[in-house]
Amino acid sequence: MSWTKENQASFLVSLPWTVELVAESPTEFVATISELPFLVATGDSVKAASRDLFDALSTAIEGMLEHGDAIPVPKGIALPWEQGIEPPKKPDQQYCDIVLGGEAWSPTASTISQSLTLESSAAA
Repeated sequence: MSWTKENQASFLVSLPWTVELVAESPTEFVATISELPFLVATGDSVKAASRDLFDALSTAIEGMLEHGDAIPVPKGIALPWEQGIEPPKKPDQQYCDIVLGGEAWSPTASTISQSLTLESSAAA
């Protein structure tokens, strides 16, 4: 089995990206990823800014893979498809750990599901 763009995107999104979160005000947060300085996300809470950043990261990675652009990854990470390593049948980790203010925040399936449900409800 070879790496598809979907496998690569899943792997890349789950990397330990260096995330910086800045509180511009009590209700305005800005999140960035050091390795991808063009990504900027905002929200009225830490959770909203993090969700926006995760969405932006996913979209950016999919676009870079589609266009064959180089993707700067976190320091010390080797891309398995460039080393001839086969993709796993199931990802080891479905969601990435995000470090906010020195503390790790690892979204759970229920957090993501709830977020997706809220977004789907708002779109309807």
